This record gives sequence, structure tokens and C-alpha cells, in this order.
Amino acid sequence: MRKAIAVTLLMVILSSASVALAGETKPAFYVGGGLSMPMSPQLLSDNWKTGFSGTGRVGFALSPALELGASVGFNSFPMDNAKLVAMFEEELGEPIPSGVTVDGFGFKTLEFLADIKYVFGATAEAKPFSPYMLVAFGMTKSSFGDITVSGGGLSVSVPVPGSTTDLTMGFGAGFQYMFSPKVGFWVDGKYMMIMTEGESTAHLPIRAGLKFMVGGN
Repeated sequence: MRKAIAVTLLMVILSSASVALAGETKPAFYVGGGLSMPMSPQLLSDNWKTGFSGTGRVGFALSPALELGASVGFNSFPMDNAKLVAMFEEELGEPIPSGVTVDGFGFKTLEFLADIKYVFGATAEAKPFSPYMLVAFGMTKSSFGDITVSGGGLSVSVPVPGSTTDLTMGFGAGFQYMFSPKVGFWVDGKYMMIMTEGESTAHLPIRAGLKFMVGGN
């Protein structure tokens, strides 16, 4: 399965590159950010908060309605500090001493995705407002931040070892509004599923940003 997805990703990248080199379409560049909500497993949604999300994307239109793209995105989910303190107290078997603080242990993801975007009602003559849907697939690297314990004039950083890289799939919808043939605004939301061992890890990034058309005919 991993090999099949890798081959598919390669085909998408090569197809997009060949279209761009042939000069048959204008490449579109997207940049934006917003918030991402942890959805599952319950351990993640109960203990980590909504965090910041950002992305950069390049897309190549194969037709007025169909665009292939590749993107890099990141998401950062801070842990609920009260839950982190409770976890430490459970391990210690007693309350954390007064004046000692515990912080950190944020959950972070870095995603590399290919996507297919379908624009509803698209025609050869571009419209200012265009709703769309998209399907994305690729790989995501997930990791946890260090835990910091401080107090009494001391500050100790406890590293959390290891990270995982897993297959990722997602789907979503949004809209774009072009202020001019070269510059536009976009908003979308995607339900992203990271195929982690056991139960998959899911989050919902909602982002907004700018679209720039560069070169082409």
C-alpha cells in the first residue's frame, strides 16, 4: 500500500511539473494560516488544545475545474497545562510542590501533501467567487515538544524522544475570491487523518490566506 501511494504521489508531481514546464497554465501559489482542532483519538482531543496551523501550496490547473497541487503544512497543539500537571502528580503520587511549574509537551505535525482540487461551476472565463472541494494525501511527521519543569531557581527541560512519519489522507472544502486576475483570497477546512499505529490521529485545520498567479499564458 505504501509503495502504491508513493508511486501515485510521484505521478502527480511529474504531471504538475510537465504542465508547468510546457507553459500551458499559470502556476498558482497559496500561503496562509489559521487554527487546527485536535479530533481523535480521545486522548489527544481531551488533553491538547486547538493550536496554530500554517501552509504553503503550489497548484497547476489542468482545466478550469481541476487543479493538481503540492503543499507543506504544519500544526502545533499546546497541551492543556492543568492536564499536564495532573499527569505529573499522578506519577509522583502527591501534589507538585508550591512554586514549581510544569509546561510544554505540545504536539506538532509537519505534513507533505499532494492534492486534487475541484472547482464548482468553473468555466473557461474565470469567475471572482469559486467554491471548491479537495482531496489530499501524503506523509506527516508527528512529534511532541520537551517538558519544562521550573522552580526554586532551577529550570529543567525533559526531552520527549522519538517521532513518527505516517501516511496521511484528508478531504475538505472552501472558496476563493479573486480581487484581480493575479491576486485572490481563500478559506478552507480539511479533515486530516494520520494513519498512526492503532487508532488514527485526526485534526481539523481551518485556514485562510492569499493566492497569487505567476507567469504562464
